[in-house]
Amino acid sequence: MDYYSKVVAELSPEQYLPRLGNTSESQFRWSISLNLALWLGIESSKQQCCRLYLEYSDTRGQQKLLIDSSEVSKSGEWVFSNLVKVPIKGPVKEVKLVAEYNVPKTTIKLMELFIRVVEPPGGGQDLIKEA
Repeated sequence: MDYYSKVVAELSPEQYLPRLGNTSESQFRWSISLNLALWLGIESSKQQCCRLYLEYSDTRGQQKLLIDSSEVSKSGEWVFSNLVKVPIKGPVKEVKLVAEYNVPKTTIKLMELFIRVVEPPGGGQDLIKEA
């Protein structure tokens, strides 16, 4: 089965990275936890499965992380949400939220977007260095 995709939002690192920002060290491994929620208006000719991904580039190349999936009917609004841990190596760039679906001529419209950085317990460091 063929899948189609649509970029529903493009993000800049300043929109979601904590205060310490984007590391410039290419070998530095780190992660960030994001609480994401998107309300999407979806119209299609029939019921289908729709998936939402976070796509980004780091020094490893293009990365794709599943956020949520839902069975959607012909027309309406759906919420896609999850708390996701994003593993990163070096600086992060080209961050997008992408919807995938399998019915051609599906219309997807971003209604609302919520992103919150979930800091580690105790409010200590914003970036968590991975070994």
